[in-house]
Amino acid sequence: MNFFAQLQKLNLSAECTFKVTQTGDTFQVIVFISNQDNIDKAAHHIPPLVLSGTAEELDNGLINAISEPLTVVDTLLLNMVSFTKSVERAKEESAIVKASKAAEAENKKQWDALHNKIKELTANADYEQAYALLPNPDKFPSNAEDIQKLKQELEFKKNTLTLF
Repeated sequence: MNFFAQLQKLNLSAECTFKVTQTGDTFQVIVFISNQDNIDKAAHHIPPLVLSGTAEELDNGLINAISEPLTVVDTLLLNMVSFTKSVERAKEESAIVKASKAAEAENKKQWDALHNKIKELTANADYEQAYALLPNPDKFPSNAEDIQKLKQELEFKKNTLTLF
């Protein structure tokens, strides 16, 4: 049985690249295996398979020497691809993530409406009313810093007006 027929029987889904160099009577075969769908950087830590021998030794034993390592790495790469895709799918489909995104969107919408009203009142110099509309920073945690800043500005403006 020839080399490629035996290689075909391994049914590898990954890409195998063979590099063969000859020094005198000795050949060195370097086998690189990769999977284009794999985005996991850990796959880059898998070293190539390196074999050396005479033409006769490689003719008689190359396929036996590479079969198991190639099958193991191929399976590992497939599992990495499958795992990465599953994690991404789970993130996208997660009810918690969807609910969280919906809640964030609603929270942002509420904050934007409230913030616009506060800006409108401030533009009309109605600082008391604008200050009264300021929410508790706990209700809008992502805007807590903005709320504190607005609170300080409005307190200053309210107190500045009462001095006259």
